[in-house]
Amino acid sequence: MSEGTLEFDGVRYPDGRASDPRRLGWMEGTPPPPDKQVRFADDRFLDFPQIRWSLSHMRELLPTVNVWRGPGPASSFGDAAGIEESAVDGLAFQDMNGRARRWEESLQDTYTDGILVLYRGRRIYERYFGALEAHVPHSCFSITKSYAATLCAALVHEGALDANQRIPHWLPEMKGTAYDDATLRQVMDMQIGVAYSEAYADPKAQIWDYARAGGLRPRPPGYTGADSFYDYLQTLRPEGRHGEAFAYKTVNTELMAWIMKRVTGIPFAQMLGERLWAPLGCEQDGYLSVDPIGVPMGGGGLCASLRDLARFGELMMRREGEWNGQQLVPPEVVADIRRGSDPAKFAKAGYTLLPGYSYRSMWWVTHNELDAFEARGIHGQRLYIAPRRTWWWRASPRTRSPPAPPTTRSRCRPCWRWGACCASARARRGSPAGSPPTYGAPSFVSTTCSASSVPTCRVHRNPSCGRSMPASSASPLPSSVGETTRWSSSTSPACRYWRTVDTPPPMRTSLARAASRARSSASWMPPLTKWKVVPPCMVTGARLWWVSTNTGTW
Repeated sequence: MSEGTLEFDGVRYPDGRASDPRRLGWMEGTPPPPDKQVRFADDRFLDFPQIRWSLSHMRELLPTVNVWRGPGPASSFGDAAGIEESAVDGLAFQDMNGRARRWEESLQDTYTDGILVLYRGRRIYERYFGALEAHVPHSCFSITKSYAATLCAALVHEGALDANQRIPHWLPEMKGTAYDDATLRQVMDMQIGVAYSEAYADPKAQIWDYARAGGLRPRPPGYTGADSFYDYLQTLRPEGRHGEAFAYKTVNTELMAWIMKRVTGIPFAQMLGERLWAPLGCEQDGYLSVDPIGVPMGGGGLCASLRDLARFGELMMRREGEWNGQQLVPPEVVADIRRGSDPAKFAKAGYTLLPGYSYRSMWWVTHNELDAFEARGIHGQRLYIAPRRTWWWRASPRTRSPPAPPTTRSRCRPCWRWGACCASARARRGSPAGSPPTYGAPSFVSTTCSASSVPTCRVHRNPSCGRSMPASSASPLPSSVGETTRWSSSTSPACRYWRTVDTPPPMRTSLARAASRARSSASWMPPLTKWKVVPPCMVTGARLWWVSTNTGTW
């Protein structure tokens, strides 16, 4: 396919193929020719097309600190099958301008450096372009915020932090600043009134003062500004009222990261490594850019491989914060993020391309029919998670279903029956397996909870049960059929809830009724509103989310 140009705002630029950093020869040669060098001191390393090289080589331009993956083996997504990748490449769609496009071609036109798609925890599509390779960390920019705020929300849940406490409680240095009367929750949701502009097109915007203070941009001769992130935060003054509107400002994340370090004594890079990178089984070390006094940039300094970003997305969607039997992120935190915040406050920020969104714990929440939420970076980086997205694969000579157990949708119905029956039995004060449901269960619910009657159904217990999990506990949904955890009244009191992917509307009604009866009649019983059912044999429908990273606007 030929190279060409693309037009944006009346200006023509080399397209994805013509701007490929390998073709342009950036930083090649010993030494590279002067016109092929990318240097921090020139302050052009984020200009186009140099940026396509820089985003995969940030460690060569800025001081950084490592995010260690730990000594353990990497977790596996499996290998993408060629037929699946071909099916994705052949997808047709209309872009925002109504133009008919093919997926494979669109990646070049959006300057994509890499993209990865997961299907129920398994890799089905992966592509790399330009300077990026599978083992190479790529700049995440503001996806970093979502990592940082997820850890902060976990600290709130654990009681180490109070979301309603005012900032000077932890940082007396911030008295008299814009954050004097702000709460941590307002910071986490970017609802702070502060005189600070993040208008990148304005050379006088405060974002550039922040960047120079943090060592992210060269300082001009005679520079007398702040010398670190902490110094710069103390110069910020109020503008407007807190809590009234969403206002996206990276300095809020730096303040939040400062509080996390002050309270825990653990640097951000170390916390990322210990609480996420190592237990997730990441393949590569990540790294964070640091300011002149070694403080990691919580608002946009993370660089990570595409596969390791995918592990974080998998943790936050299908696993609801659990990984290999460890609850890395409390499920309540995941649920709170997915519920989002107030779209009316978000609308005041004027993001016309994001109607109906809200912003919660530094995640962008769509409130759309997919219940999607995402982490976003300035140069097109996306970690897009769609819990209710379903792909329906057509069996034909050209596209076949993804590898799956030999079952049909009709064979899957026992899974629904098994789960609803057991939930109803649970509501009857732990009645033994085989007891009939009594609380208005839907008509298709079986009257027995016999595992032998549903050989293809598998129920997976939450690790909070404190008991042994199935042999395939590395995945919330075991990979082969026939693995069943039997209902048992003797073990049920120890469990708070069963792990879930989704519950069909008729069953939700049944479970709600059961929960209502249980709350009034069984004081020992944990809340059944947290109970759901795993439907692992719905092989024709699959949860979908993808992660991509690129240098264009996508």
